[in-house]
Amino acid sequence: MKKYFTFFISKVLYINIGIIFGVTIIGFIVFKTWLSSYTNHGEYITVPDFSNLDFDAAQIVAKEHNLQLVIIDTVYSKEIKPGAIVNHKPAANSHVKEYRTIYVSINSHTPILVKMPNASNVSLRQATQVLESAGLYVGNIIYKPDFADNYVFEQRYGNRVIPTGAKIPKGSKVDLVVGKGGSTELIDIPNFIGYSYKEVLDSATVKGVIVNCMFSQEVYASYQDSLMAKVWKQSPAYNQNAKIMTGQIVDVWLNKGE
Repeated sequence: MKKYFTFFISKVLYINIGIIFGVTIIGFIVFKTWLSSYTNHGEYITVPDFSNLDFDAAQIVAKEHNLQLVIIDTVYSKEIKPGAIVNHKPAANSHVKEYRTIYVSINSHTPILVKMPNASNVSLRQATQVLESAGLYVGNIIYKPDFADNYVFEQRYGNRVIPTGAKIPKGSKVDLVVGKGGSTELIDIPNFIGYSYKEVLDSATVKGVIVNCMFSQEVYASYQDSLMAKVWKQSPAYNQNAKIMTGQIVDVWLNKGE
């Protein structure tokens, strides 16, 4: 009798364990099926290309694909019509779930102006970071011979030195005048005799020297007038057979005459 009772208890226990195990498996399958259906598992939407579309037109396309558009930035480009979408994230042809938010940048009707930050008197790396944080970019890097390697001496926009605080269009490129470390390389002595002050300034970096300009005591009516002053003397003097080191200073004397 005792053996029969023990067997009966064991059999019931095993049956209960089997029932619990079976219910667990069925519950897991049901839950997984419901979850896949709820999240549209394996179902994706291909993001259309919204670029160059007006925002209103893009909204219609987005609704047709069960997507949502949100404007996160405004930029300015002459190549794209005003009010059109410049770019978006996720990008075109990306796979996303339904009702995903697509973040777009819109082209402004007028240039967006930002204040020019102080990108001079710092390292080139710092200047790059400062410009990018203001929505600007590094344009041409103009090297001048100087022992302060990669040190920014001037910031220029539109071929002119631009002061900190001046307003320029967002996304503009700012040229930087940067020092190039001293070198033991020997170069020919440039001949500046007969050059105008402007020509000396424009060509000094290309010729690999630093120019120290000294004017005569003549009165120049304007800055433009002084730009036309001519070099009549230089030191070291031009010598076809002589050499100087890159970055060396060349003194030049200018006056109104030839």
